[in-house]
Amino acid sequence: MKILLIDDEAFVLKMLVRQINVIGFNEVTFTQSGQEALSLLDSDISAFGLILCDLQMPEMDGIEFVRHLASKGYTGG
Repeated sequence: MKILLIDDEAFVLKMLVRQINVIGFNEVTFTQSGQEALSLLDSDISAFGLILCDLQMPEMDGIEFVRHLASKGYTGG
């Protein structure tokens, strides 16, 4: 399964990627903004089976990002 992580803090992303790798998932992509993540999803909304997103981020918070996912028809977890 491909996983997308979104967090504005580089340290948190690094830690999450490492933890996800330890439990056996190696296809992890990460971005530091919701807008960056939406750009990745523009070409294929179903590219990632799981998306983990920080709720408190500058510019676009996690709630707004989830609203965009819903409007694009994302059906993953």
